[in-house]
Amino acid sequence: MFIALSALRMNAQAVEPEKVKSKSEVDTNYVVPLRQYITTRFYLSRKYTNMVLDDSENGLILDYEPNTTLNFGVGATANGFTLNLAYGFKFLNEDVGKGKTRYLDLQSNTYTRKYVIDFFAQFYNGLYLDNTQVLNPDSITPYYLRPDFRIRIFGISFQEVLNERKFSYAAPLVQNEYQKKSAGSFLIGGELTYLYASADSNFIPHFVNDSLFQEVQGIDRLNTFQFGPSGGYAYSLVIRKHFFIMLTINLSLLISSTSFELEGGTNFQEWQLNPNLSTRAAIGYNAKTWYLGTQWVQNNTTVQSVDETVVSSFGIGNFRLNYVKRFLMGPKLKKQINRIPF
Repeated sequence: MFIALSALRMNAQAVEPEKVKSKSEVDTNYVVPLRQYITTRFYLSRKYTNMVLDDSENGLILDYEPNTTLNFGVGATANGFTLNLAYGFKFLNEDVGKGKTRYLDLQSNTYTRKYVIDFFAQFYNGLYLDNTQVLNPDSITPYYLRPDFRIRIFGISFQEVLNERKFSYAAPLVQNEYQKKSAGSFLIGGELTYLYASADSNFIPHFVNDSLFQEVQGIDRLNTFQFGPSGGYAYSLVIRKHFFIMLTINLSLLISSTSFELEGGTNFQEWQLNPNLSTRAAIGYNAKTWYLGTQWVQNNTTVQSVDETVVSSFGIGNFRLNYVKRFLMGPKLKKQINRIPF
């Protein structure tokens, strides 16, 4: 059971076309702000993380996942301020033998006209092996459970949108703007991540042959601190004025201080250079008074083994299905909303 916390998303106020004086203001031939409306939404969402150990030499992976909930939520955006509340109702989450995961997952995505700031803090206790049947066909249970597995991830990333006048992140992801024409933008920025994973015994299950995942056999703890620059490109394709597909690909090259600890207490530490990939995607229909669409935000953090034959990848993300209805504000309500300093 999990209650999703709210996130703030902000968008700088736009001006009418005839008042455009600087390059930082919106071009309303491409983007139409809808700040005169209150944007309300109903949505289904699932936040998640996972840990994948990839043995490239043998073509095998270990895919550890948490048993997270599908959440039903409601929310609203007014004057650039967004509040969302969600809850993982029992009828949406059938117990299928994946064990219990205790977790707190905080994710915040802030979209201004010029900048995107992402923050996440994740605390997961208890995972299951999603591909148990592939690795152990004789297993009498569908999933191998690891209640002793713990993951902690903290991170922040920053991106500058270079074509903010014509490209809007808010249109597909916050729904308080409307992208009239197709447009894209290059992105530059950086990120910082700290990751910690531990268990009471070997990360590798007892039924996996000792000749596999050799470089991480016996490891029961790892942590890494990563930082570095990033760059990418975002594009919104608009079809017949209302249908849209938005995709962002962002690549980071991070300097990493990484350590591994074996069950007996032996510790290995080294500096690495790790490429990380983050993506955002959205698809749907955006009209003046309503919106229907899906959105997906994904960030991958990678850690290499000492000889680079095994790569640990930690996926962090959020998938959401939104139905949005916009209501035009009256003069009195608009005056009160405009006092909100966003």
